[in-house]
Amino acid sequence: MSDVEEAAAAPALAATAQAPYAQAAAAAATCPSAQAQTVIATLNELTTAMREIANPANQISLTNVPLVLIGQGPVPPVIIGLNNAAAVASQAVAQISELKPLSGCDADAYRAYTAVSRQTLSILIGKPALSAQAPFAAAPIAAALRQVEAADDALAFALIELVSGSAGDTVKAEAASLSSTLDVAISEYSNAGS
Repeated sequence: MSDVEEAAAAPALAATAQAPYAQAAAAAATCPSAQAQTVIATLNELTTAMREIANPANQISLTNVPLVLIGQGPVPPVIIGLNNAAAVASQAVAQISELKPLSGCDADAYRAYTAVSRQTLSILIGKPALSAQAPFAAAPIAAALRQVEAADDALAFALIELVSGSAGDTVKAEAASLSSTLDVAISEYSNAGS
């Protein structure tokens, strides 16, 4: 994707990323449980963390990738953002593990998080020139993606234990979809320069 195509795609990503936030807001409004509100607030924070990665990810190009060597350009914010998302997900797991079973109304907030995450990861997956021609930038992204994967897996398992019925099925399906997208992204960046 050229820089012009990427710039044109950024508003489309921003527009489509708003729909999951509306789902999460609706879930928060219909969940009377303080526990569910806590989970939803944490999932919304995680969704925001993943959404903030999209803009710098869109800006990655072969002309600015070498700036990573001096700690500048769009790659460092992507790596920092992925590490932040992994940390928030890990905090969510610790928080969720202390809760009683939930009614499942927080599944919409999880769906919003996975939708935004898949959109952001798709941007990274769409940067094949980076992984092929700039392995020095791809390796740290792959490492950060692995951290996100581990944290996301733990988060999904923690949520699955707390919800049942159709909400549990939703969490399982969303977790599987996100895991699949993460696998593709990790593979793309792990095989850099091969």
